[in-house]
Amino acid sequence: MERFMSYFDLPGYRLRSSDFPRYFSEKDWEPLVSLISRLKKLKAMHYAVANSFPRSLLDAVHQHHPECEINIWSPQSLRLDTPGVDLEYTFNSSRQPSEVSNDPFDMEILRSPCLQAIKLDYPLITRGWPNGIFHPYQMIPYVWQAPNLKHVYLQLDTRWPGDLLDAIQKLPESSAHGDQRTTLDSFALQSQILEEPILSKWIQTMDFSALRSLHVPRIDYPSSLKDAAAGLVNLERLFICVAPGRDGWEQISGELECIFQRLRPLKYLSLEALEHVTFLHTILGRHGPSLLGLMLEPHETCRSRTSPPLKPQYTGWAYPFLDHVHLQRIAESCPNLKELRIPIRRTKGSNEEVRTYRSLGKFSRLQNLILDLYGNPRPVISKEEGIFSDEGVGRSPPVHVSLRDAFINFATDSALATAIWKEISSQQPIRSLLRLRVSPWGYNIHDEEEVYAFLQLAGSYLVTHGGRKVVEIGRDEKKDEQEALAERDEFEDTRPFRVPRRITRTLHSIWPPESSDTDWTTSWRSFPLQTDA
Repeated sequence: MERFMSYFDLPGYRLRSSDFPRYFSEKDWEPLVSLISRLKKLKAMHYAVANSFPRSLLDAVHQHHPECEINIWSPQSLRLDTPGVDLEYTFNSSRQPSEVSNDPFDMEILRSPCLQAIKLDYPLITRGWPNGIFHPYQMIPYVWQAPNLKHVYLQLDTRWPGDLLDAIQKLPESSAHGDQRTTLDSFALQSQILEEPILSKWIQTMDFSALRSLHVPRIDYPSSLKDAAAGLVNLERLFICVAPGRDGWEQISGELECIFQRLRPLKYLSLEALEHVTFLHTILGRHGPSLLGLMLEPHETCRSRTSPPLKPQYTGWAYPFLDHVHLQRIAESCPNLKELRIPIRRTKGSNEEVRTYRSLGKFSRLQNLILDLYGNPRPVISKEEGIFSDEGVGRSPPVHVSLRDAFINFATDSALATAIWKEISSQQPIRSLLRLRVSPWGYNIHDEEEVYAFLQLAGSYLVTHGGRKVVEIGRDEKKDEQEALAERDEFEDTRPFRVPRRITRTLHSIWPPESSDTDWTTSWRSFPLQTDA
């Protein structure tokens, strides 16, 4: 988790297409090809550029560094290997049609013995495919081409044009290594909105016995994953979204518990969209003692009222209720935990909030900690069981606190980040904490004019060196977001963007201007923690 702590990766934050590296022409690669040819030894190459991986780089690696490992982390669109590709549906691409057509993916890259990791696009809808649906397990004939592939990441892509069916039918079932099944170390899906339980399909064809890391973005068919769990004998890391979907939590929770009982004790666990802290305590009975890392990530839901027999469900952010009591219990279950990411419900620095921070000191070996600070806390009707109230069910957006309180909760500066560090570190017996990141999130449920103000207040900070060094993270990204909001407003209104008076009045009631030539943008400060808890 350490390498993610300096990234601006708030829950729900997504890079716009303009944030990706620009398209490079073939000539642009010549300096890098020359450098590779002159290097004495190259052990590994990590590639994250908008282009398909260029053949010139592959040839240079093969010629001068045949044992080099190639890891491709930017999505590769295999459809571009088809001659005469139809570009009719490339509207969602970050590249221009002329760039796409001149940038074919070369299948020799998949067949390279140097290839260790690759991120592949998979299509949602394709013309010419039965029923118009292409399932991710039908990517297997492509993956079979890679003899030494260890890491596969599949990314949903709605841009697949051309006749993919013909392209797949032309591929041999396994030209690389006969009947031997590809052995993977890690397998990840970006999103799963299809009807087919695909994991079992992959397990039937690929060798998952050595799999150490698995990312499952959604559980629509827990029975399928339950059947597969017994074969994951070496799994160490599981990233899973437990949003209940159409069947409801009561229907899937039992099968999810069975899945975790079948898995060997994990070292790293990420649970997204978990709302039931009692479920967490249950699975930590088996996996807690072995865990070195635990992430409980919020998940934005679009659920609303549904037809019977399903009940109306909450629309907003799904996350577990964690107070000082639950955190102390988790600390007891996970004595070896070194990395932790959890959501924190901010309540204007109240005594209860401070007790929550202090309870994090009970994780005696904790080194890396990410706190996702939520300024619009959902009311709780049972702290013991972590049950939220039904306030906001079927309503969008679900605003639970006044705009004034939300501004106070989201206001985060270096002083608050340092104060939180001190509360946590003071409770650790051996002061093991090395890095703390605090990041406000969830303000995107508000109106755009309000979001503009929240972006001014909600700073993300990385605290290190015993609390002495505090660095802001994502300042440029926030400014870009503000500019995008202002530009969109000016385009629609044709007038220069201004924060509405109703918002500035609220902000000035909290942080009065210090002089006639200042306003809230310069006078705001985070509210101090109530440390007399």
